[in-house]
Amino acid sequence: MHDRNLDFMFQREDKTASVNGGFYFARISNTTISVLQKVSDVLDGERLPMGDQEAINAILLKNKDVKWGFVPSKYIIFGATDRDLPSDLSWVAWHHAVRAVNLKEKAQQLLYIAKKVLPAQIQHLKFPQATEA
Repeated sequence: MHDRNLDFMFQREDKTASVNGGFYFARISNTTISVLQKVSDVLDGERLPMGDQEAINAILLKNKDVKWGFVPSKYIIFGATDRDLPSDLSWVAWHHAVRAVNLKEKAQQLLYIAKKVLPAQIQHLKFPQATEA
């Protein structure tokens, strides 16, 4: 994010050019504070079906001075079925619980993903050889 001089990095909304408001990184700056204040102002005045995500997308479209990008999709899993999983699980950094309607379903997704991802990531770890004293 810093190397690319970005104000925000978002997860992509499905395969579209829209951002997903579920998780994002923001640089601490007057620009990001201004954007987030505008989002708050919009949400104070109306109820949007997609909440802050809808407001963020509208503001980013209007404000070309905001520098933003997408977190590479290899770091994110959306959902919790085998078809949702990327072929290389060693890069996965977080899981976005979609299609879950309550906390119990989100927890079930997280457990399912952890059982799939953790073994794949442990396989790629390199441990130094132990030496005898």
